[in-house]
This record gives sequence, structure tokens and C-alpha cells, in this order.
Amino acid sequence: MFSRTSKTRFLVVDLAILAIFPLVIYQIARLTVQSHDVLVEFANRQHNLVIEIEPERGIISDRNSREFATNL
Repeated sequence: MFSRTSKTRFLVVDLAILAIFPLVIYQIARLTVQSHDVLVEFANRQHNLVIEIEPERGIISDRNSREFATNL
């Protein structure tokens, strides 16, 4: 069904995936275990950001576009 070169190619790809998979798992484990404190601090800085936003002031009008209230 498959030629000899196709089987060889599949074998090489399978071996490459099997070689890379443990490295990926190692990196995930290293990030979650060893770098936990650094990553938590980084996430807290991103999520707990306080930004002061000045409210826009303007004229409040009714449905006929007549001035209803004005901010000073």
C-alpha cells in the first residue's frame, strides 16, 4: 500500500514527534512549578491595573433634541 520511502518518512516524523513531546512536557512543568511566583506576580500586574478615566461632560437632551440638562 505504501512505498518504502513513505514508510521511512512516517517513521522519521513519528520519531521526531516522540522526541519533541517530552521536551514540551518538561517546559510546561518547569513553567508551572519553578516559575510559579514570577508568573503569578506578572498576572496580578496585568489584571489589577487602575486607570483614572475622566468622565465626558456634555448636554443632555430629550428625544426632540432640546436641551434637557447642562453640566457646568
